[in-house]
Amino acid sequence: MEKKLFLTSAGLTPEMLPSFLSLLDDDPPNLRVAHIANANDRDWSRFFPDKTVNHLVGLGFNVEKVDLRRQSAEEIYQTLEAKDIIYIGGGNTFYLLNLLRQRKLNEILSDLIGEGKVYLGASAGSIVAGPDITPASWKPFGDKNSNKMTELSGLNLVNFSTLPHYLPEFESLIRGQKQAFSHRVYCLSNGQAVSVVGDHHEVIGEGNSLDLV
Repeated sequence: MEKKLFLTSAGLTPEMLPSFLSLLDDDPPNLRVAHIANANDRDWSRFFPDKTVNHLVGLGFNVEKVDLRRQSAEEIYQTLEAKDIIYIGGGNTFYLLNLLRQRKLNEILSDLIGEGKVYLGASAGSIVAGPDITPASWKPFGDKNSNKMTELSGLNLVNFSTLPHYLPEFESLIRGQKQAFSHRVYCLSNGQAVSVVGDHHEVIGEGNSLDLV
């Protein structure tokens, strides 16, 4: 079964929805989404509603929130196993990866995607899908490694990295950082995503992306 991922820079936009829906094997009302929203040490959803969740609910998806801080690894696994789509939102990439490891999701997400579940990422949720999260700190005001993590391997769901919220004025700085980094990096503006089906991937959406091989 071909893996399917949709790695956005800043979440789903109305323009992206047709491309995302084309990855699915059924209509939205028949599909269940697990929403992992723990990429920050506080629950900001009360103050800043997740636009991607709003789009999904508006289309008729059944969305259930998963709490990495309060649910056990077994509870989380059972929830994800019963869903069709796994959506991981944005925040601090280092904090998110640390939580995913604590709940052993770094060990099982590849299997779940291999079973046919679609992975949807936004910002940090897109970065952790790659082989290495180092690019999270490349931009001005990039993510802070407050956990002092030294092992920065991502989930290895894809063989490239993404860098969200890209602006052309970041290009010189990012190219300098890329010189010591071996993986391909897609730098995406906020209206863009990388759509992945099997071994094929392409940048979709509008904006100025930068493809660093």
